[in-house]
Amino acid sequence: MVVSRSNSYPWEYSHVARSKPSEIAKRAAIFTAVGQVGSMCAGLMMTAMHQTMEGKGGLKGWQWVFIIGT
Repeated sequence: MVVSRSNSYPWEYSHVARSKPSEIAKRAAIFTAVGQVGSMCAGLMMTAMHQTMEGKGGLKGWQWVFIIGT
């Protein structure tokens, strides 16, 4: 999963770079904004996991976040 994430960024950004010159700024801005929103949502999901999974299965919340996140 980590390998696919590391390979997707250069491919997607090169796709933006191959756009028409008049579209590059708009596509790069959308690409960057979507990445930031995704990071924000990931943080919220990790917080929810940490709070709801605390003590289940004999593990602490941060341990569940580590297991699910990797």
